Amino acid sequence: MAVVGVLVSCANILGLPPARPVSITDFKSAAGVWEGGWDDAADRDSDSLRLTISEDGRFEAESVRILAAFKASGQLTLSGGKLTFQGERGGIATATLFQNGSQRWLQIEVITKKGVRTTARLGPR
Repeated sequence: MAVVGVLVSCANILGLPPARPVSITDFKSAAGVWEGGWDDAADRDSDSLRLTISEDGRFEAESVRILAAFKASGQLTLSGGKLTFQGERGGIATATLFQNGSQRWLQIEVITKKGVRTTARLGPR
């Protein structure tokens, strides 16, 4: 929720309309290739995330981090206007679609099996 407050504040300072979450009603509305970085990355050039969402709800995710890399795939679910990912190793992620004028992005919140939380922001490619 703090992220939303910061985004709204920044948009107001710049004279832009405030960012708002957009309800995802079907997989087609979020389909495509999304790219971005992890919010906690020390070196943004080395910590990237690419997420491909198909119109039928399948996804493929790939991340290259300084110390490790991962790939995941599976089936998304829709709940409360958000996408939910269940990881093969027990983690879970939720994606919220935001829009600010013509700009769109996915804010991803991840909780690993060990309870570690992280976020990523992805824009359309």
